[in-house]
Amino acid sequence: MERTRETPRRARALVVLVAALTLGSCGSGDGSAASVDSTLTTSPTVLEAPGEETAHGRLVRRFDAEVPLAYYNLAFTLSKRTGGITPPVQARIFAYTGLALYESLVAGMPHQRSIVRHLNGFGRLPRAHGRYHWPLVASAALAEVMRGLWGDATNVAAQNIADIDALEAQWEAAASDVPATLRNRSIDFGHAVGAAVFETSTGDGENRAYLSNVSPSYVPPVGPGLWVPLPGQMAIQPSWATNMRPFVSPGASCDPGPPPDYSETPGSVFYDQALECIRCPRI
Repeated sequence: MERTRETPRRARALVVLVAALTLGSCGSGDGSAASVDSTLTTSPTVLEAPGEETAHGRLVRRFDAEVPLAYYNLAFTLSKRTGGITPPVQARIFAYTGLALYESLVAGMPHQRSIVRHLNGFGRLPRAHGRYHWPLVASAALAEVMRGLWGDATNVAAQNIADIDALEAQWEAAASDVPATLRNRSIDFGHAVGAAVFETSTGDGENRAYLSNVSPSYVPPVGPGLWVPLPGQMAIQPSWATNMRPFVSPGASCDPGPPPDYSETPGSVFYDQALECIRCPRI
């Protein structure tokens, strides 16, 4: 039974990842009402195997993925109705959301390790002590970091936070059979991790970036091959590369170097690469 559940679970995770990368700020409809009931029907399915526990309780992989899927589904709705959620801004939000989820659960994944020491600007996050009910940990961590990322100074903060609170309350109700001490410890730990991740995010140089997608003072460079704005157009996040603290490593270590020199001459590197893009089949 456990093996048969593995493929659907991975498929759902891939759906979330692909959607997070492609959704941007587009979508039909105004997304004015988030549906938290449609994703929550029962408590998380336990995929039990005898003897597979750690000092922190059951392994994370013994639970199904309903909790993170519910929060990511809600996030897709929030992205449609919240002002200023351009692709760079949304990418930042999902990066911190995923980090909070992973770091809150890593103690229940014995073959995995915390990654915060490899990230810029992060100190120690709260450490796991004792046993936990991982679905409640995940719910609390996601709810807490999302309240900061989707609430704060957004134009629909109260509505966003209300929907996040409602989803968290439903997962807490679904875990009503969890002993009170274990339940409270799990929720408190999740909240602590989510709050720590959000607090760190506020110092990355692009906090509240949804309020400053364009800069009226920015003048785009002029020259052959450079972007030419249409009347009324403004560059989105023109200073992102210099303002945003690199998430993983110093920006210089990831610098791919300059692009090929602009050229309209057939046979030049730039011309041939551009021509290849034009000729590629449209997907």
